[in-house]
Amino acid sequence: MRAWVGAAVLSASLATSGSARADPIRILVAASHSRGAPGELPLLHAATDVEHVRGVLTELGDVPRDDVIILVDPTIAALNAALDRARALAASHAPDEVTFLLYFSGHGDRDRIHLGPEAVTMTDLTARVRAVPAALRMLVTDACRNYPSRTKGITTEPGFAIANPGTHPADGVIWLFSSAEGEPALESDELQGAVFTHYWVSALRGAGDANGDGRVTLAESYDFAYSQTLLRSSRGGGLLQHPAAVFDLHEAAPIVLTKTNGASALVRFPKAADAHFLIYALGSRAVLGELWSSAEHDAAFALPAGRYLVQRGTGVASAGLEFSLSAGEARTLRAEEFRTIPGEQLATKGGAVVLRPNELGVEVSVGASRLSSFGELAGLRYAYRWDDWAFAFGVTGGLGTQNTSAENVKLASIGGDAVVERRWALGAFGLGLGLGAEADVIWQTLERTDAARVAAAGYPTTQRYTGLAPGPVAVARLRAWIGLSTWLELAARGAVLFPEMGGGPGALWTASTGVGAGLQF
Repeated sequence: MRAWVGAAVLSASLATSGSARADPIRILVAASHSRGAPGELPLLHAATDVEHVRGVLTELGDVPRDDVIILVDPTIAALNAALDRARALAASHAPDEVTFLLYFSGHGDRDRIHLGPEAVTMTDLTARVRAVPAALRMLVTDACRNYPSRTKGITTEPGFAIANPGTHPADGVIWLFSSAEGEPALESDELQGAVFTHYWVSALRGAGDANGDGRVTLAESYDFAYSQTLLRSSRGGGLLQHPAAVFDLHEAAPIVLTKTNGASALVRFPKAADAHFLIYALGSRAVLGELWSSAEHDAAFALPAGRYLVQRGTGVASAGLEFSLSAGEARTLRAEEFRTIPGEQLATKGGAVVLRPNELGVEVSVGASRLSSFGELAGLRYAYRWDDWAFAFGVTGGLGTQNTSAENVKLASIGGDAVVERRWALGAFGLGLGLGAEADVIWQTLERTDAARVAAAGYPTTQRYTGLAPGPVAVARLRAWIGLSTWLELAARGAVLFPEMGGGPGALWTASTGVGAGLQF
């Protein structure tokens, strides 16, 4: 169960400042702690929440990577040292040039965050944040209290009271709460993180850009996270989760947290009235982002370069589309590109749904066997994908030679194989391991090295053998994706064959390694 404790604090003095921002700076301290007080179960997604926040703020929020401080399972001393370092960085600039953000994901209660057996009160933490000389200070704590049970998917449990403070400072403080007083907060394994964090990060990536100007303000990000958190909790069959906010901030202009128009890669969605989109990294079952389209302007979502699957709608009206983004690319999705996919299939498999199940590839390789010291092979291969598995069969032809002091050996072969492979998605790469059966027709020619002398004596100089050689085969493939549906790969294979050749050799091993290319369709 996720419970956000005093989810955010922003304090600013923006309205009256007239000094020029000659060298603006944004500083981020992001900490996660998977362990809490005795009796609290270890968290599964605290570190993931931190990575999502760091990713969006460094990509779109003008936070330089050199000004990001990441803490994993810190002690109080380590957290204080990180805040001291942030204060030193901020002190090298004029305060009105500095924005400071502290993000924490871990265990907590209504008054404290838990760092394993240690605890920090929210009062002390807020004071440490205020000590950083900055025009805008933001404190986000994503803390949870787990009871000794946890089920897959969205989990709920009796919530502890998360009450608004009795009094609020008058110096421009904003408190954000992930839920109202007495309500539980939610965590989702499907999202691999806290529900409120998921929607806040989605908002910062563009889902919250209500007017389509390529900028996501604080108000826009909160509005989106509020509505989507409430909507998801209402569909979960448990208690509702109402995020809450108290704004006491003087601002001369809207506070822009991220800019999608400066993203390294951007996907645009077609205009439509309230179409719901879910975005997955291809091969992943975790939802990466969510947004709703607008009938008034294109909706945009910033993503790192990579390969993705986007789902439109749910139930019988659901559809999916695979696409790839390269660095610097702005990709516009068209409505006619989506293909109908059963909603229950997308709901259970997410980005692991296979929209292009057919594969066709070619490969060339070199190898050796018990009968040849060097061989060259070329093959054509077809595979059919389902989920994380593939059934492949191929045709391969090869030539090989081996020279000894007594004879020169030449081999020619043509054969086929059928293999079942287990596939793993590794970002821009893919790994496949398989087992199957192979059967080759082998032609072997043995010519004596002293053929001229033996021929003069009237003896045969050449022997030939032909036979079928079946046996088991193992394969391994490391694939690098080029675009959405084409790839290059390194492949290795080994087999033990049993030739049925009268007077010929017994069992023989073969091994080869090579390169290949192919496409999905």
